[in-house]
Amino acid sequence: MAEVRGDGWERYWSDGPPTIAERQQIITQCVPLVQRVAHQTYARLPSVVDFDDLVGYGTLGLIHAVDRFRPMEGGGFLRYATVCIRGSILEGLRTMD
Repeated sequence: MAEVRGDGWERYWSDGPPTIAERQQIITQCVPLVQRVAHQTYARLPSVVDFDDLVGYGTLGLIHAVDRFRPMEGGGFLRYATVCIRGSILEGLRTMD
């Protein structure tokens, strides 16, 4: 997952929101992050929960993170994205319950 590390992510937001192509590139490159957070959550859940559902919820959280991230407010993109992904997964689990 070397391509998603570092402070270079903020360049996508330096001149305003990322373009559609940049947005798609960010989402594609961060899929391993979504899978990692989904695995961490899945390990603590009963077997009736489907892993693919967690990845789907996490992907929605990643999209939310890309659309709402503002580097001027402090913090890095990966930290913000991780929080959004985890929150989206938990929200999805709540709706399943």
